[in-house]
Amino acid sequence: MEEPKILPVQDKAWLQCYAEGTPTPSVTWLKEGKVEVAPMSFIEVEDGNLQIHGVQRSDAGTYTCVASNVAGSAQANVVLEVGSPPSVVQAPADTVVEIGSTGGLSCYGVGVPEPSITWRREDGAPLPPHVTHDRDGNLRVQGMKVEDEGTYLCTLENLYDSVTLRATISVSGLLAPLIAAPPDPNLKATLDAPVTLPCTVIMANPAPDLVWLHDGVPVRSSKGMVVKSDGTLSIFSVSVKHEGEYQCVATNVAGNSSQTLNLKVLVPPRAKSRRVEDNVEALEGDVVKLKCPVKADPRPNFIWHKNGQPISRTSPRMRVLQDGILVIRQLLAEDAGTYVCTAINAAGATKIAVVLDVHGG
Repeated sequence: MEEPKILPVQDKAWLQCYAEGTPTPSVTWLKEGKVEVAPMSFIEVEDGNLQIHGVQRSDAGTYTCVASNVAGSAQANVVLEVGSPPSVVQAPADTVVEIGSTGGLSCYGVGVPEPSITWRREDGAPLPPHVTHDRDGNLRVQGMKVEDEGTYLCTLENLYDSVTLRATISVSGLLAPLIAAPPDPNLKATLDAPVTLPCTVIMANPAPDLVWLHDGVPVRSSKGMVVKSDGTLSIFSVSVKHEGEYQCVATNVAGNSSQTLNLKVLVPPRAKSRRVEDNVEALEGDVVKLKCPVKADPRPNFIWHKNGQPISRTSPRMRVLQDGILVIRQLLAEDAGTYVCTAINAAGATKIAVVLDVHGG
């Protein structure tokens, strides 16, 4: 049996049949094994060979050459395929695919020989690994991205022609980030304590990129602070340098959103110097000032005690100034004793003791 013959429509088919025998065999042709092919205006049988002029698609099929004489018969088959350019059976249709999901396009056609089917982007960009297509003409996008949006070309091609079809994939489901408002944008943290600054994205598609700014400067994760996967900024041990304005910015292809927080670092009262005046001598009738030198933020309140008893703020001779200094006027001998200043704020407290000796005038 010969290899299949593929001819275009209107071409001339020449099907050969070589037969030998004694006596010389006669040759007849059958189509599909049963219909004898008779000579017609467009069909000739010459020396056993079959010629078909101006072949049509209806001429396609299996032809059998039968050689016979008184001694017997023999036969051989040849397949005639009448070629045709690609014909579209299913054209791709524009489609919309939600961001992050799977979708695609389909394209199918027939022809002789069977056309190949290829896909490409109209803009010439290569197809990324998550965009695939098979021999059946199916284009699949797995995990739709914004950059996958565009026009795709399906080409059907065989020996006789090619057909290119266009379809567009659009992306849907994009949501700009939305950050939840914090309960209180003004945060306070005690010196050396840990603190967490929230940044909760309650809506976004695709997932946004998060950036934290401290007084306008991008925050980088380090040993002292880290941006967690949920967007929160954690500072392990707060120092004064961490005080200021923090801004969380969430950005994706659909837009951006930001949130501003203010961090106040609370510094507990501490003595300004290790050299605190712990013994003061004065004369009766003098005016004496007992100091309480501390540094703190916010400004602390000051409470004075003498020999363990609180000093009344209504005392006519004793007054506590704003900076914590205790002023005693018209000093008396009984004013002598141990005075303790307690400086206290929201971050903590500290005490400084001063011994006052009063001598006769």
